[in-house]
Amino acid sequence: MNEEADNLLEKQKKYFTLIGLTVYESQCIEHKLKMLSKFMPLPYDKFHSTKEEFLSRETSLDKKTLGFVINELKKRSFTLNDDAEFLINKFVIERNTVVHHLVKLPGFNVNTEEGIDRGIKFLDEYRKTIQVINDIFDPILISVHIVLCENANTDDIKLYQEKLNELYLLLNDSLKRAGGSLEIEFHDNNNIDDRFDSLIKNHLNKNDSSALNPQKEKKKLWKKTKIIQALSRIAADIANQDGWIALSVCEQRLKTECPDIKPDDYGFNTILEIIKTCNLFEIKKSKHKKHKISVRFHQERNEIG
Repeated sequence: MNEEADNLLEKQKKYFTLIGLTVYESQCIEHKLKMLSKFMPLPYDKFHSTKEEFLSRETSLDKKTLGFVINELKKRSFTLNDDAEFLINKFVIERNTVVHHLVKLPGFNVNTEEGIDRGIKFLDEYRKTIQVINDIFDPILISVHIVLCENANTDDIKLYQEKLNELYLLLNDSLKRAGGSLEIEFHDNNNIDDRFDSLIKNHLNKNDSSALNPQKEKKKLWKKTKIIQALSRIAADIANQDGWIALSVCEQRLKTECPDIKPDDYGFNTILEIIKTCNLFEIKKSKHKKHKISVRFHQERNEIG
């Protein structure tokens, strides 16, 4: 009887040790994902952030759930292949079981050897899932740190090279563990129109959207940007009776009223490039020496707000 009690006690110790380990390892993954979120561009509207905005990306997710963080990464052009998607969903489900529903695990009973074995088996399997998730995300995080290291200013060349070599070794090891069987694709588009194309394509692939008009959907995304909303307000204020406004006047008003809104924030060099791309404007040229190009919104301009 004492031997049975001792065996049960040892298994209980192992079980509770595994709970502590898995909770800690799960939290490490959550921390990694929140760190990674800082380096993911937003879905639209602003590509260049201030230092404060950049740092706040991670803190804004501090109190969010794991599922929310993963979905937020997906919104930011983070594309997973089917294998990775399956494993991450598996990780989230198993993590929620450990945190919220472990006592409801079929066959689990902390007071019997058979029941405690069921809990230990589940936690052992969960730790394997955790390792796979680390294999997916570690190479990405290490790559980010390599980029940061390569762009850091330092006078100590020897220390710099040692750190860089260490990061590359970690990257090689992590890639070998992943085995190349899982792919994660990060679309770092500098052009917001390309970003919109990617978002719409992903939406079409994941939904039954046969009735969806991609061009119409892209116009909706453009209308939500600060630059289009600002241009629409300017046009409403100073356009002539036919709705036309000189491009040069429009550009000057934008610089005066909205100095923080710039074309290069959207991956374009000029306002005219944005106007041509978004398909929300008509454009005409004139022989006027000062105002050679005029623009006006299409008829749906009253929808912009």
